[in-house]
Amino acid sequence: MIVALLGAECTGKSTLAHALAHHLRAAMERLGRPPHVAVVDEWLRTWCETQGRPPQAHEQAQVAAQQDERIRHAAQHVGPQGWVLADTTSLMTAAYSDHYFGSAPWFDRPPPEAALPMGPHVHLLLGLDLPWQADGPWRDGPTVQAAVDACLRQRLLASGRRHHAVYGLGPARTAAALAALAAETPDAALAIAIKTEAITLYPACANAEKSTKNDWMCNACSDPGCERRLFSRLMAARGLGPSSTA
Repeated sequence: MIVALLGAECTGKSTLAHALAHHLRAAMERLGRPPHVAVVDEWLRTWCETQGRPPQAHEQAQVAAQQDERIRHAAQHVGPQGWVLADTTSLMTAAYSDHYFGSAPWFDRPPPEAALPMGPHVHLLLGLDLPWQADGPWRDGPTVQAAVDACLRQRLLASGRRHHAVYGLGPARTAAALAALAAETPDAALAIAIKTEAITLYPACANAEKSTKNDWMCNACSDPGCERRLFSRLMAARGLGPSSTA
């Protein structure tokens, strides 16, 4: 399974990629499986640090191609049962090109059949709810962040790629991403193990027995029982029904 983490600057892509890798390995170990999980870090960041500048328009295609090649290599390494968490793909580079240069013709031009990239199976779009933080010369500010986010969303919609929007601060962000991955994996046992990992990230709640088999996840702990009690208490407070401790 190849997972693409997409988002404008300062949306926590790198942090989330490594956090997801940790929890996916733990989920696999729960099932007694080899924890074949790889993280592909953002090549653009490495390129900028090496060159001391961002890539120009004619260099964007090379940066994007290198990112996708690293993803292909990681997928081959982990095998068909493994997971690859890609801290951006060429789609993210195209969104940057749209913003800074007005287009990404190298991305829109169909490649030869022999050069077709190994596309991600799951796209996670990280929201802009994290506080923006400066990072030397590599971030341009909240205004550019919002503009790149708009370009990225337009690219995703135009391509027809299904994606999950991920929001939340700290562990809640990781838990939301894990829930999305659990919904996408066709392996039922692994899906439950991933949900179990997500539940550990939520604060303790009134109900000690937390369900991992429901598809719905509440804001606090993924436990529908807790939600039912909360609803009952709200109804009772408004005089619309009896209080319940069930």
